[in-house]
Amino acid sequence: MSGARKWLGSEIDVFPLYFGTGDGAPSLFFRPFKAVARLAARLIKVKPKGASHGNVSDRPPAPLYSLLFAIWAIAVALDKKHKLATAQRAIARGFVVIADRYPQDENSRFNDGPLLHRLTWVPGWLRQLEMSVYSAARCAAPDLIIKLRVGPDAVAKREPDMRHDVILQRVAWFDDLTFHGASVVTIDGARPLPEVTQIARRAIWAVL
Repeated sequence: MSGARKWLGSEIDVFPLYFGTGDGAPSLFFRPFKAVARLAARLIKVKPKGASHGNVSDRPPAPLYSLLFAIWAIAVALDKKHKLATAQRAIARGFVVIADRYPQDENSRFNDGPLLHRLTWVPGWLRQLEMSVYSAARCAAPDLIIKLRVGPDAVAKREPDMRHDVILQRVAWFDDLTFHGASVVTIDGARPLPEVTQIARRAIWAVL
């Protein structure tokens, strides 16, 4: 995202946003939740059934884990809601918004999808609150989605803690994501970086 921002920034007004929960810079609102999540991840040695990273058991989530996960899911949703509103304000002011990752409800099992479906005890109104955020993202679909596709080996190097069967499944799911009919350009991440950059720039210019 930083490369695209620098490239476009010399020509037009660019507004960058990070919708993920990983290594990108968190918002002020989300920062304390992310810090607590990192601490909990270090303290919880064995993850419950359904987790994708680390040592995973076949047991369902315990009550404390479920409570922490529910708080995390709502914090994630509210953070995305705030960023969606921020993106719309930036667009109204004439900015080109470049987002790293984007919320989707097409496949809730991975890749910035809703989370509360993993818990059985969550009340319906809380599920509706979470889903309303992802529905809003679908209604405000981006003009362009660039999917950088990499193989399982590359994912394993980046996510050494992720189980291999989960990696294989997510690669397959990633290929199937259409973002509800948005304009999608898929780029092979194994190609040389200059080629990847050139393809991405051409796709961006085509929608400006």
